[in-house]
Amino acid sequence: MNRPAASIALAPNKPPLTFLGNAEIITELLGTRTRVTPGPLFTSWPESLLALVHLSESELIESLGVTAGGARRLALALELHRRLLAAVCPIRPTITTPEQVMAVLAPIAAHGEEHFWCLPLDPRSCLIGQPVEVSKGDVDGCDAGPRAVLRAALRAGAVGVIVAHNHPSADLSPSAADLSVTRRLFAAGKAVDVELRDHVLIAADRRFKSLRRDHPDCFR
Repeated sequence: MNRPAASIALAPNKPPLTFLGNAEIITELLGTRTRVTPGPLFTSWPESLLALVHLSESELIESLGVTAGGARRLALALELHRRLLAAVCPIRPTITTPEQVMAVLAPIAAHGEEHFWCLPLDPRSCLIGQPVEVSKGDVDGCDAGPRAVLRAALRAGAVGVIVAHNHPSADLSPSAADLSVTRRLFAAGKAVDVELRDHVLIAADRRFKSLRRDHPDCFR
């Protein structure tokens, strides 16, 4: 016997959420009969709304005059808000050292062939988006040249870039092609105001080599 589909019951005579003020939203969320107002810790709702994110449950009770159950419900809503923001706008790592490059690339760097990545950086040296794979195969292939790398960096709005590629052989000695590509990338980056910060070589066992440290002449 088929059961009838459950009907969706909407709250009667309720205005759209976008029409509600901050006090009305919190009051309705907590299910209280008395309108919630800012307590003595705050002077107005805009400041109160920003401050709520940082308050503990006991501080919510004190500042808003709500019950322990109401403070718990509000704290849960605020925590859900924080998690949604983290999912939509994840914290972008700061990358200024080859160790930090390795931490970002380690989960994707174990390949049986060479992969070449571009890590676009903002003015604070934070990674913009995700590392961009610009080529597979030999590092001296045309796709590992300045055009592909700088195209990815400029598309991301980067002011700086770090490049990296893996050495499947586990020998981290830079080849002549590695050094040549680094020099070309540095020169091309200067021409378009995108600084090449480093070129990191990575082995499958998580060893790495920074050409900035070992071959600073490539960055002049």
